[in-house]
Amino acid sequence: MVPDPQDDERRKFRRIYSDDELKVGSRLELDLFLPDDTTLATKAVVVWVHEMPSGSPAKYDVGVRFDAMDDADQQRLSHVLDEEGA
Repeated sequence: MVPDPQDDERRKFRRIYSDDELKVGSRLELDLFLPDDTTLATKAVVVWVHEMPSGSPAKYDVGVRFDAMDDADQQRLSHVLDEEGA
């Protein structure tokens, strides 16, 4: 099977929840806690923010784009996402 370059590009974008109101274009430093009890540190840029309704798990639904992840960390994250079916 040939890897789909668009799939790689889509994996650079993720949705996170936040109780902090973030601004589009803000740069974030994130620690992602993986199922194997390791942590992946990365940087991302906020690409969209939506306020969530009362009773939601957080105040804001936030789209981020990872922009500073080395190849080894990208492979680790891809492995986790593949296992999770994301």
